[in-house]
Parts: sequence; structure tokens; C-alpha cells
Amino acid sequence: MYVCGIYMYQNKGPRVRGLTARELFAKSRRKVIADIVQDQIRVIDAEISTNHTAGFNSIAHELPVNFNIGGMDKADAQTIVYSEILSTYKESEDKGGKGFDNVYIEPGERPKLYIYWVNGMDDDERRQRMEFIKSCCLPDNRKK
Repeated sequence: MYVCGIYMYQNKGPRVRGLTARELFAKSRRKVIADIVQDQIRVIDAEISTNHTAGFNSIAHELPVNFNIGGMDKADAQTIVYSEILSTYKESEDKGGKGFDNVYIEPGERPKLYIYWVNGMDDDERRQRMEFIKSCCLPDNRKK
């Protein structure tokens, strides 16, 4: 075929594509990142369990700042890892997360992850139980 002064050949067989964007993305360090996130989640879960058993209702976990992820700069690695950790703990359980309502990060040179949970009663349950106890008091003691 002749187009604009150039002979164009139609290839009847399979096209040789070479390297594609999809292949490059697949070769990116997503597996390494997933492993790092899973390791951090295991450590954080252990810390939550230990603090909960000891009667505490929070953790302050120091997040790592350096990740050995080839081909990715430090800031990008931190952004991906931290956002994955945060979404894992904040997502509701029915969406595959852990369902913690109060999850915060303190960025900086030594970033910290803060997670809070209810140990015992929440404010609504406490109020309802206090009202019930108050309703069961002797008439002279109900004002207290």
C-alpha cells in the first residue's frame, strides 16, 4: 500500500508490541509494598492486642520511614505504605477493613500512627446505664 509517498506494509501475522505500560506497572514493586504493609499490620495488631489485654484503649505506633523499594523514591513509598495502613484500619469490616473509627497519623521525621478503640462501654451505653441506676435509687438519693 502506498500512502503519502511512503510504502506501508500490512502485517498479516501477530504484531510485535515490545514492552507495554501494563507490564511496567505489573513489574513495579506492588508485591514488595504489599509485603511491607502486611508486616506493619501484623506488628500493629500485636501492639493493639497487647494494649487491649493490659486495659488500654489506644496505641501510638512509630511508623518506619525508610523502605527498600527499588525504583521508588522515599516519599512515594511512604505515601503508598501509610495510605494502605490507614485505609486498612479505617475501612469498615464489611468492606474488608478493620473498622476502627479513630485512626490518625502524625507526620514528621518520626511519623506515628494513633489508633483508639472502646474498652468497656462507649459514652451512650455509659449514659444509659447511669440513668438506669439512677432510676433504681431510693427516692432520697435520686438527685445525686
